[in-house]
Amino acid sequence: MSSQEEKIKVLKLWVSPYANRVLMALEELGVEYDTQEEDLNNKSPELLQANPIYKTVPTIIHNGKPLSESLIILEYIHDTYSSFSTLLPTDPYEKAIARFWADFIDNKFWMAGYTVIVTDGESQEVAKKEFIDSFLLIEEAIPKISGGKPYFGGDKFGYLDIVLVPYVFLWHSVEIFGEFSIPLEKCPHLSAWIELVSKRESVVKILPTVEAAHEWFTRSRKKALSRSN
Repeated sequence: MSSQEEKIKVLKLWVSPYANRVLMALEELGVEYDTQEEDLNNKSPELLQANPIYKTVPTIIHNGKPLSESLIILEYIHDTYSSFSTLLPTDPYEKAIARFWADFIDNKFWMAGYTVIVTDGESQEVAKKEFIDSFLLIEEAIPKISGGKPYFGGDKFGYLDIVLVPYVFLWHSVEIFGEFSIPLEKCPHLSAWIELVSKRESVVKILPTVEAAHEWFTRSRKKALSRSN
């Protein structure tokens, strides 16, 4: 049996945008996989053995070999199953640009959004501004990256779409806890993209509802604020 015929096992958490992007990538490529839901307050021996450095999800196990960090896993899936389809652009420059924006989405945009959820006061105000500024930068980038086509990768739902779309179902909590509204009226490209990707089969199948995610983040916020007081 070849590596492409063996199932990937995904150690995951249902609300994790990082784990869910891995599942969506597998769904989009039609790759069979197994999952194991993790309790991050009581991590399984399998997770601790497979990911002893970060001890978090997603972690995959394929051919007996573990791999962690979602963006790295997406590239592994792309390389391993390229005969099925592709996630990343083939052009080296376009591929580098996709990696740049994936890093921005995780480490600027969502880091600011998560900080809004789990803080208050001055820290939250600073994060709110960075979140909105980052949102507007993504809006500005979409037509340049996509060439005016529906998805980040053009006509095809791909890597950057998979990276960003899990956050669509989470930023409702950012708005509620930050007591502000995302200026979607200033973001026609993002608004059109959200409407398009929200109907996609892999998105509907994998991502949690806005309500379920908000319940999770309500608990996370309470825990975070209780530790800081």
